[in-house]
Amino acid sequence: MNMIALHSLSHSSYFNSFRLLLISTSFTYLSNNATIGWYKALPKETREQTLLTANTRRLRDEINEGIRERLTASGELKKEIMEFLALKQVDFTIADHKFAPSFGKGNILKFNKKYKNGINAGDYLKVVKINELTNSLTLEKGGRKILYYLKKEINYENKFEVFNEVKLQLQEGLKIRFTKNNNQIGLVNSETAKIEKINKDKITLKLEDGTVKNFHKER
Repeated sequence: MNMIALHSLSHSSYFNSFRLLLISTSFTYLSNNATIGWYKALPKETREQTLLTANTRRLRDEINEGIRERLTASGELKKEIMEFLALKQVDFTIADHKFAPSFGKGNILKFNKKYKNGINAGDYLKVVKINELTNSLTLEKGGRKILYYLKKEINYENKFEVFNEVKLQLQEGLKIRFTKNNNQIGLVNSETAKIEKINKDKITLKLEDGTVKNFHKER
């Protein structure tokens, strides 16, 4: 039977909460369905301070989906679900950046510097072809192809970042967590936000500090 540990966080900082959890031995272990029911039965204020941890990604996703279904059924989440594309960073080592076989077709590269071949800092380009013999990538920009050669002696870690496109199913009332800093639009890694309003073109988020931000779908 799949099991999950339930930890309740205090109002203190993450560091203090984590320290308290480390010395605590009173963990409660429940099955998937029991976990979902236990969480849903908590007062809303308590849920905001409760962390569910799972030992596998599959288990985490199952529990998240179960909780979403229960909150939707109770009206805490709007029933209409809208699908958006988002970028999820790929966990690359320094060596991975240097070798074409590390990449996959469809990867998105975000460049942090300008190149003479037409690549600009801030460009998001899709990998459309991988050549292991020449250790190169063919990237697509505005309908044209750009050949990008990788050299083993160069450290590319700060020159570009690698992402995959993922589909997100979002609905009003859902709480989300950011997994990467974005200074341009004021988002902080690990910060959470609540979806206040959503339509096919725009999402309105309320951040932890009460700030309300609007994001257009193309972002």
